[in-house]
Amino acid sequence: MRHSVRNEILEELVKHLPMKLRVGLCEEVLYAAVEEGYLNVTAEGKLVWLLESKTLLAYFCGRMWCGDTPVYNKRAGGYVWMSGSVKFPKKDLEAIFGVRNLRTLREHRCTNVGLVPAGWELVEKIFQEMHK
Repeated sequence: MRHSVRNEILEELVKHLPMKLRVGLCEEVLYAAVEEGYLNVTAEGKLVWLLESKTLLAYFCGRMWCGDTPVYNKRAGGYVWMSGSVKFPKKDLEAIFGVRNLRTLREHRCTNVGLVPAGWELVEKIFQEMHK
C-alpha cells in the first residue's frame, strides 16, 4: 500500500476510534509505529501488529493508553514493566487489533514476571523520539 494512502486510512481510523482510545492516544507515536513497520492499518480500519510477540503488543498498548513505563530494577538486573494509573481499555483494544487476552498478558507480566518483554526497546525508541 502506498505511503499516502496508508496515512489517509490511518487518519480516518484515528477519527473513528472509540473515545477510550482517543483519550490517551499520542497520534505521532501511532504514526511512527506504522512507519517503523511495527503496525499496519487495514482498509477495514483495523490495526495489525507486525512484530511476533503479543506480549510486546500488550506493552505497546499499556505504554500508549495506560502510561506504563520501564523502570530499571537493580535487584531484578534489568528493566521491569511498571503499570500506569489508567485502566487498560481491554475490549476496545482487542477489537481494534483483533487480538484476545492483551489485558491478561499485561497483568501477568506486570505482577508476576516483572521484566519488560523482548523487543521493548523498539517501542521505547518511538516514544522517546516523540518526546524529545
